[in-house]
Amino acid sequence: MVNTTSIPRFNLKAMQLAAGLKDGLSITSRARQDAENLGKDFEEVRKIVLGLRPSDFDHVWIKRDEKKRLILNAQGKEIAMDVYSPRIVAPNGEECSVYLKLMLTATAIAITSIQSFHQHRK
Repeated sequence: MVNTTSIPRFNLKAMQLAAGLKDGLSITSRARQDAENLGKDFEEVRKIVLGLRPSDFDHVWIKRDEKKRLILNAQGKEIAMDVYSPRIVAPNGEECSVYLKLMLTATAIAITSIQSFHQHRK
């Protein structure tokens, strides 16, 4: 479910700071596979996150169930992720925008977690 707010939930600079740390970036297996399909390894994805600009922000994604009810995390808060659409060079050499869904976790170490990384789907 998409929340069309134009205001990101997470501070981009804080996500980039976390992503720049050795253990400060995680990628789901699905997002990793999608990134590899676009010719991007872990470190290339890290560079893309570090290069995000505020103008790359697209919308906030909010997790809902099949009946469109909010799904809450263990703390009782909604699960929201910021979606960015940076442009990258695809394996065929052409430039394209990607759908990059990420969030900042607040654990002992801040981790920028990438949940999606793929070309826009129609």
